[in-house]
Amino acid sequence: MKLRSKSIGLISLLFVSSQAWTADQLLIVGGLGGDPDFQLAFDEQADEIYQSALNLGLREDQVRLLNGLDATKENILAAIASIRADSDDFVQLHLIGHGSFDGNNYKFNIPGPDITAQELSEALNNVRGDQLIALMTSASGGAMDILKADNRLVITATRTGLQKNASVFSRYWAEGAKLSTADLNKNEIISAAELYAYTSERVTSYYESEGLIASEASLYEVGESVDPDLFNISRIGQLASSTLSPEAEALIAERANVEVRLSELSGRRQELTEDQYFAELQDLMLELGLLQQRIDREIEAGSE
Repeated sequence: MKLRSKSIGLISLLFVSSQAWTADQLLIVGGLGGDPDFQLAFDEQADEIYQSALNLGLREDQVRLLNGLDATKENILAAIASIRADSDDFVQLHLIGHGSFDGNNYKFNIPGPDITAQELSEALNNVRGDQLIALMTSASGGAMDILKADNRLVITATRTGLQKNASVFSRYWAEGAKLSTADLNKNEIISAAELYAYTSERVTSYYESEGLIASEASLYEVGESVDPDLFNISRIGQLASSTLSPEAEALIAERANVEVRLSELSGRRQELTEDQYFAELQDLMLELGLLQQRIDREIEAGSE
């Protein structure tokens, strides 16, 4: 896992233009619904993810949403090509809609020619940084082998390309991005790992409550160089409702690094004696508590 000293919350996002944008970047695409009900649902879900990105403290001109007639292959590829990311940056793609799989090729259904998993992968291969691809469509499992890479966290709504029924995954992904129940560590920042845990549980519950045989099962593939906890999807609670000072943002970045160190400590537990483990754990928990107190004071001071 990589430690990042910068503020994860201060994310610059992706725009479709001739200008090359730097720093961490994100693109949301709402595909074709095929009928009015699906189209309305996909558009609403894409907008909910867009609003969640704004809750990270981003300006509206920093968030790019492509849906309707704008969600073309040309625009998607142009958006990806415009990215000038460094190795420490984070790039996110959220794709919502229908997909198809013919046994060999996956396609994301959009206005005009559909875009294939191969085309997405080739475009992203030219982009540096850690990448999150959330492909929330029917048949999306058929894209996994093509999309996965060491620098990518790839999430697909289905396990195979043969699961072709309409997926409900994106419904709960968009829903969970604004709910405290998805915030497992209660730091008011919902990471990709936390949101995936929430979404997969809700998808399972949906089929059970409806008395249906599940027609989808998601995949979650983490590249060797990727830490899924460092992809932030949204802020909730006090963090979402506050305009944070640079000092508060810096403290939140410090807290994120401590949380990564806690995760790393858990992974090293078998290598340590019990005394070593609990001594390190106590130090990190104390550091985390003191940082949280400072964050709370900065937010309170900024709201006065």
